[in-house]
Amino acid sequence: MSSTGATTRQAVANINSVFGIQVATNAIVARCFKKFRSGNFDLSYETRDNVDNEILKATDEANSSQSARELSLMYNVSKQTILTHLAKIGKVKKLDKWILHELTDAQKKRRLFLFFLATAPNHFSIKSLRAMNKGSCTIIVSVHRNG
Repeated sequence: MSSTGATTRQAVANINSVFGIQVATNAIVARCFKKFRSGNFDLSYETRDNVDNEILKATDEANSSQSARELSLMYNVSKQTILTHLAKIGKVKKLDKWILHELTDAQKKRRLFLFFLATAPNHFSIKSLRAMNKGSCTIIVSVHRNG
């Protein structure tokens, strides 16, 4: 509760009714109430990023079998924050270990092909055919310049 006796939900409703858009959430208002109760009335923005990616990377390399939950408890942040930072340093969970996400050659070629298909229609006419060869799909592309 705030000093005016308003609950978090009431404060959110009041703030959002004044601005006409959803600018306040329960989490933000609750964090502000907690800050104000402790006597800190500073309204400047404070970065909340408590995870250093280099330290997280070193921690993960020391023990790659730690879960995101365990890491979140270690850094005192949410599990989603840990997952976001692990993604930023290129780590994915495979068989209960965090490993660097690396694309295979086939995945790289497919991404390049899909990029080409997405960007080429303005400049080229593309005919793509799928030929089945022993259970795998081979894509044959014929490119002709217009004009």
